[in-house]
Amino acid sequence: MRISANLSEPGRGESLGISNHARMLSISHPRPGQPARIAIQTYNRDVTFRIIDLTGPLHKGVFQEVKPFPASTHLEWPGPFAPDGGFAYVSGWRPARIWRSQNDGTGRRQIASVEAADLILDSWSPDGRKILYSASVDGNQDVYVLDVAGGQPSRITIEASIEGSASWSRDGRSIYFGSTRAGSTPDIWRIPAGGGRAVRITYHGGFQPREARDGYLYYLVPNLAEDRADATTKLMRRQIDGGPETMVLSDVTPFRWDIADSGIFYITREQEFDAIDHYRFSDQQVHRVGLLAVRFGQFRSRMSVSPDGHWALVPLHTAQSDLMMIDNFR
Repeated sequence: MRISANLSEPGRGESLGISNHARMLSISHPRPGQPARIAIQTYNRDVTFRIIDLTGPLHKGVFQEVKPFPASTHLEWPGPFAPDGGFAYVSGWRPARIWRSQNDGTGRRQIASVEAADLILDSWSPDGRKILYSASVDGNQDVYVLDVAGGQPSRITIEASIEGSASWSRDGRSIYFGSTRAGSTPDIWRIPAGGGRAVRITYHGGFQPREARDGYLYYLVPNLAEDRADATTKLMRRQIDGGPETMVLSDVTPFRWDIADSGIFYITREQEFDAIDHYRFSDQQVHRVGLLAVRFGQFRSRMSVSPDGHWALVPLHTAQSDLMMIDNFR
């Protein structure tokens, strides 16, 4: 935060040394020749996540095997679980650092550092060697693939439209992604993993595509009636090789769901609590897994579930504000 004593030269001044976000500035009105006081409000946001054992015991329906992730900064966003164990996550912002961790939060190691805004980890390749992410570079959001063994990321989409929420096909040959290249409403497209011509998959809206073991492609359709980040929408499916679209669930919130081998796990927001529910492929019924002791985080949040349905990563966001006063300001 900088304050200028000369309004004819905007931008000049000396830093007050406030490292946190400062706002609500108020300056006192002292007598001539006397120093002033400044009152400000500082604001801290802590973004991290919890590791939940979905198979652990419940107490009054609430998950008990919950472990806070040992965050190293104030900004950690959960990413997807790897097919060979562990999960990826993002730490910091500009640069955004991509890390990998074991399921219990130990064994952390950095994979890459990316100078990009709004980086979101999307999907691991089936062999666990690469990871897809969506990010804004030079003002345009696109899909990138990163080799976790090292090297520079490769840009998969090159259109001027918005691309993101990508995922690999189960055979690793293709990449699905959401795109607005055909209009303002996103649809799902598929492109060869090595690059090439993209093929349109949906024509009535679609994003967050996920191939499942049952042979279907699952995805969400935009909720055009609700302009809210937490507005629920329809979860659809269609056979991978084509066919009609079928609604599976009518009330899924974007980024608050994931696919495991047994079915779909998703967050349900009730009036008094948030819960994790499970749509099972075996009987096509919804079963409640457990309740969350704390509400699901709201800021750039995504939920991740391990392929075996054992673990879940659920965001946790906290905010704190303080009032500060600086004396003898001239």
